[in-house]
Amino acid sequence: RPGPMDFIPKYIEGKNNQDNIQYDCKELEPILAPTYGCIVYQEQ
Repeated sequence: RPGPMDFIPKYIEGKNNQDNIQYDCKELEPILAPTYGCIVYQEQ
């Protein structure tokens, strides 16, 4: 789908520069760390 394609640059940037990832709150870090700060989900 075209909508998620907007987040591809953010995902790549996070993967290449993990020190620059900023989380809105520290509690999200363990949840979003595997996806480099991007919220990723699959709709059913």
